[in-house]
Parts: sequence; structure tokens; C-alpha cells
Amino acid sequence: MSELNHEELKEIIKEIDSEKDNRYRWLSHLAISIAFMALFTTVADTFSDKLNGDSAGLKADSVLLRNEATNHWTYYQAKVLREKMYDIANSLQERDQFREKIDQYKSEKADIRKKAEKLDEESRTKSDLSDKMYKAHRTFAFSIGFFQTGIAIASVASLTHSRRTWYGSIAISLFGLSVVIYGLISVLIQEIPLW
Repeated sequence: MSELNHEELKEIIKEIDSEKDNRYRWLSHLAISIAFMALFTTVADTFSDKLNGDSAGLKADSVLLRNEATNHWTYYQAKVLREKMYDIANSLQERDQFREKIDQYKSEKADIRKKAEKLDEESRTKSDLSDKMYKAHRTFAFSIGFFQTGIAIASVASLTHSRRTWYGSIAISLFGLSVVIYGLISVLIQEIPLW
């Protein structure tokens, strides 16, 4: 056996310290990347939850407006029937009071129709916005799966000390981030209120 001299021992200790520093640095980078993945997951989840809640609220509002519009249309039909009854009565025996009622119902019908059409339009607008919000919610919810997968794979990388596995977790999380960016762009383009 050959003896190691003092300089060779210093060199071996220096290599071991350098290896420890590299491993510590790598584990620090890995921990930071996991923290960012968790942050992106939280952001995507916040957007997803907000859009889902707002979508449900708008859909409920839309249904209520639709119901109110239906009530107005029913009322409108009742006025149509009354007008027709007076019109028939007037055609059998003309009277001024029949003509007055016919004119009254025509006027009332016009007002009721305007209200019903306005409610129908408001209902459609809210329903359309709700559908857009729900679609955006699903995009953000989709991205969460990628972030969670990236975190799980990064955790495996920390246990196995495998840089390739860590790089894979970063790639998966970057795809998740691209889905979030796509979701934000679509929200901005469609002018969907996010906050």
C-alpha cells in the first residue's frame, strides 16, 4: 500500500467538499423549483376557483332572468288572448268600449314584449359569459394536474438524487405553466372578468 502524502489528502478532502457543495446546491435548486411549482399550482387553483364560482353565479342569474322573461311572455300571451276576445266581440257587434279595450291591450302588449325581450337578452348575455368562464376554469384546472405531477416527480428526484428525473419534472411543470399562460391570454382576449 502506498501512503498518501499530505497534499493528496488535501486534494481528496477538497473534492469531497466540492461534491457536497454541488449536491447541496443541486438540492437547493430542486427545493426552489418545487416551491415555484407549488406557487404556480396555487395561482392556477385560485383562478380556477374564482372562474368556477363566478360561472355558477352567472348561470343562476341567467336562469332567474329566463324565468322572469317566461313570466312576461305568459303575461303577453294573456293580453293577446284578451285582445282577440274583444276583437271577436267587436266584429260581432261594434262598440266603442270594445275598441278602447283592443287599443289598451295593444299598448300593454308592446310594453310587456319590450320587457320580455330585454330579460331574454340579459339572460343570454349572462349565460354566454358563464359558459366562457367555465371553459376558462377548466383550462386552469387542467394546468393544476401538470403542476402536481411535476411536484411529485421532483420529490422522487430528491429521494433518488436523479437530475434527469428533476429535469422531467421541470418540463412537465413548464407545460402546466404554458397552459396557465394560454388561459390568461384567452381570458384577456374574451374580456372575461378575472378579479
